[in-house]
Amino acid sequence: MMSYVKYILDFANEFIKEAEIDLIVAEKLLSDLDLSKCESNEIVFGIGRRALYSLQQASEKAIKALILVYFKPMLHITVSTGEEREPSTSYCKISVERLKRLEKLFDPEKIGHLPALALICLTNETIKLKDSIARRILASLRKLGRLLRMDEDELEQDIKKGLDIFLGILNLEPKIREEIEYICSAWEQRDQKKVMNKLRYFIPCIEYRLETLAKLRAIRIDERTLSKSHSFLIKINKILEDVKKSPSLAEALGSKEKAEKVADAILKWFEFMKDSIPLINHIIAHAFTISICLWVYQSIGRYPRDAKSVIDVYVKRNEICRDVKSIGKLVDEVKTLVSQVRSLIENISPRLLELESALRTIPSNQ
Repeated sequence: MMSYVKYILDFANEFIKEAEIDLIVAEKLLSDLDLSKCESNEIVFGIGRRALYSLQQASEKAIKALILVYFKPMLHITVSTGEEREPSTSYCKISVERLKRLEKLFDPEKIGHLPALALICLTNETIKLKDSIARRILASLRKLGRLLRMDEDELEQDIKKGLDIFLGILNLEPKIREEIEYICSAWEQRDQKKVMNKLRYFIPCIEYRLETLAKLRAIRIDERTLSKSHSFLIKINKILEDVKKSPSLAEALGSKEKAEKVADAILKWFEFMKDSIPLINHIIAHAFTISICLWVYQSIGRYPRDAKSVIDVYVKRNEICRDVKSIGKLVDEVKTLVSQVRSLIENISPRLLELESALRTIPSNQ
C-alpha cells in the first residue's frame, strides 16, 4: 500500500526546494542594485518589484510546505474518524462539511494552485474550527476502546486547550485581525476587486509588518510561559505513557509489541509537536503578517497594471519604492522562514512515517 504520508512529504520537500530557489533568485536580483534610485530609475524600480515577487513566492511555498506537514495530517486524521456520538446539530454538520472541504483543499496536488491569500484564509478557517476538530478527535479516542479512562468532558476540554496551541491562536493586533476577516470574507465571495481595494492601502507595508511580527513573536516566544499556562501538555504526556503500559491496548491490538509500537509512535510525534510549538507559532505569525503584505506583490511585482487589480504601480511608485528600500530586512526574514520550515520537515518526517505505520496496525473495528 502506498504511504500517504510519504506522498505528502514528497510534495512538501518539493515546495521547500522551490522556495529556496526563489530566495536565491531574489538575492541575485538585488546584488549590486542601488535601491536608492528606485524612484528615478525604471530598471531599479522593475527589478525591485521582481525581487519582491520572488520573496513572495518563497514565502508562499514555505507556508504550503508547512501546511502539508502540519495542518494536512491533522485534518486528514480528523475527517477520517468516525462520527460516533458526535452531536447531530446543524452547526456540527456544517462544521464537519467545512473540515472535509478544508482537507480536500489542502490536498498536495491542489494546494500548489492556491494563492497565498487563500492559504491565510483557509488557515484562519481551520483555527476557527478547533471545537469541531476536538469533538472528532475525541470520537477517535472512543473508538480505541476508551483506553485513556478519563472523564470525557475533562478530556474534551484538554483537547480544546491543546488545539488552541497546536493551531496557533495568534495574539494579533485588532487592526490586523479585522483586516484578515474583511479580506477573507471578500475572498470567500470571490470578490477580487473588493480584496484588492483593501490591499492597495497596505502599501508600503514591509517595515510596519516586520515590526508587528517582532512584537507578536516576543509575546509568544517564552516556552516557560507556555508550560505554566498549559499544564495539560504534561498531563497528556503522562496519559500517553500510561497508555503504553496499558494491558487494554495490548489486548485490543492483539499483542504487547503492537501496543508499544502504537504508543511509542504517538508519544514521539506528540513530544516533537509539543517541542515545536514556539517554532510553528513563529511560522504561522509570519503567514498572518508578512505574507498578507507580500501577497500584493504576487500581482504587481510582475505587471505594471494587472487587469484583475485596481493597483497601478506607477501611481503607487513612491509607496512601492519604500518597500523596495526595506527589502534587505525582508530577505533575512524570508530566509529564516524557509530555513525553519526545511528543518521542521526534516525532523517531523520520520515521526509522521512511524506514526502512519503504527496506526495501520490498529484493526478497523477498534
